[in-house]
Amino acid sequence: MEDDPDYHYLVTLAHHLRSRDARKSISLSRPRREREKTEVEQFRLNLENNLRASKDMPLFESFSALEKEQSADNTVEAPDAMLDEAAEILIDYISLPAAQTETGRACDTGLPLLQAQRATETPYFINALLRH
Repeated sequence: MEDDPDYHYLVTLAHHLRSRDARKSISLSRPRREREKTEVEQFRLNLENNLRASKDMPLFESFSALEKEQSADNTVEAPDAMLDEAAEILIDYISLPAAQTETGRACDTGLPLLQAQRATETPYFINALLRH
């Protein structure tokens, strides 16, 4: 889980957003607010470029290029790190012998059933299942 760049990206972004939300005040100074905005943009650019570098993807030159790529017009579905991690956990559970499961029942039919149910909904889930 710690090795998954998507998961690391998501956790880092969530931590950053929580720390920003925890602030109790906002400066009335325009130069300070502009500096804070620039810092947030730089953080997002660095975080995105770290993710892209870990996936051998081209890096963004500027925050505006990042925004353009992630605009509402961009309809490419991004990988869902939480869903992928849930798939990994489910695969581990399905792979357990019947004696080790909480119900004591075998999970032999679980993987094909999951593949059939999720095939049209989330391709990333299937990719995670098929990796094993």
